[in-house]
Amino acid sequence: MEGVIMKIWLILMILFLASPVSAEPITISFEENPLGESYFSAYVNETKEVPVYVENAVNLSILEIKVAFDGEIIDLENVRKEANINYNWTSNGIEISFNPDEPYTGSLLLATLVFRAKDPLGQSTAIFLEVSKAIDNLSDEISYQTFNGIFDVKIPDETEREGSDSLGGDSKSKLDSSLEGLMQADDREQYAEENNLNFTDGKVKVDIITDKGKEERIVSVDDLKNLANDSSIKKIEPHREFNWKGYLIPIILFIIILGLALIYRGLR
Repeated sequence: MEGVIMKIWLILMILFLASPVSAEPITISFEENPLGESYFSAYVNETKEVPVYVENAVNLSILEIKVAFDGEIIDLENVRKEANINYNWTSNGIEISFNPDEPYTGSLLLATLVFRAKDPLGQSTAIFLEVSKAIDNLSDEISYQTFNGIFDVKIPDETEREGSDSLGGDSKSKLDSSLEGLMQADDREQYAEENNLNFTDGKVKVDIITDKGKEERIVSVDDLKNLANDSSIKKIEPHREFNWKGYLIPIILFIIILGLALIYRGLR
C-alpha cells in the first residue's frame, strides 16, 4: 500500500511540474509586454506600422480577432502577414484568424497593419481589439485580455505630444479606449464581457486617477464623458479584478499532492 501511494504521488508530481498550465490569460495587443494602451501618431498622409501581438498562449488552436477604428481619421492601407493567418476586410476594420497546424504555445507577431493618417484637423481614433474566439486543443475557451490602441493624427507645426497628453488635453484622452468603446457599443453587455469589464445595469467599475492617487468607483457609462471633463482627473481606467481562474488547476493539484504526501507520511 505504501509503495502504491508513493508511485501515485510521484506521478502527480511529474504531471504537475510538466503541465504547461498558464496562470495568466493570453494577451492580444499592439506592442510586446503592454502596460496599457499603445499610442501611435503620424502626420497627415504619412503611414504608420501597427503590429498585432499574441503573448502567453498555451495550446492555442483557434484565435479570431477584430480590429476596428474610425475610417474617417485613418485608412488601413495594407496588412502584412507575419504568421500563418487569414484576414477579411470589414466595414470598419479587419478580421484576423489564426489557425495553427499544431496547438501553439508561446508568443508571436501575427501581423503588421499599415495605417495612413488622413484627417487634416489632427483628430484621434481608438484602435479597438475584440476577440471573437479563443480555443485550445481541447476545444475549451481560453481566457484572454486585450489592450487597445490610440492613433493620433498630427498636424504641421504642432508640438509633439507625449503619453496621455497625445490627444491634446481633450476629455477623450482621459478615458481608456476600452471605456470609450463601451460608450459606443450597441450591445454593451457583450462588449463588456469580451473586454473583461466589470459592467452591471448600465454601470461600470473604474479606477479614477488623480494627483492624490487612485480611487475605485462605480459610475454610469453615460456619465463617463462628463466625468472626464473634471480637471482634477488625470485618467479613467477600467478596474481589473484579480483573475483567480488561471490558478485553480495548480491549487487543486497542490492540494492533492499535499494530501497524498501527508497520507504517505502517516503510514511510515
